Amino acid sequence: MQSSYGFHIIHVDDKQDAHLKTLDEVKDQIQSTIKQQKAARAADSQASALLDANSHCGLDKAAAARGLQVTSTDFVSRSDSLPGIGSSPEFMNAALNSVRSRRQTRYSCRKECRLRSECN
Repeated sequence: MQSSYGFHIIHVDDKQDAHLKTLDEVKDQIQSTIKQQKAARAADSQASALLDANSHCGLDKAAAARGLQVTSTDFVSRSDSLPGIGSSPEFMNAALNSVRSRRQTRYSCRKECRLRSECN
């Protein structure tokens, strides 16, 4: 076979006919995916409810109302391990990106409020 990079030799080890998998072949995989999606939606819903309650009555009261305990740490980096969670790069990235997003939102709100007060 020839390409823009030169000639290539291709060796076929095995050949299989294309086919659609049956439901029995993929049933376990589908069930696993659905369980993960439901768990993620439930976690998002609970996190959103906690965040809303936090803005009204504070984190300690919001957590206590849900039977949760607030744990504080010193400053952390993306590679640190958190008490009760352990090492989870995905969690740390999400948490630290969320903090950055909130800082940017607060800055935008302050800037917008300042601009509005200057216009009035």
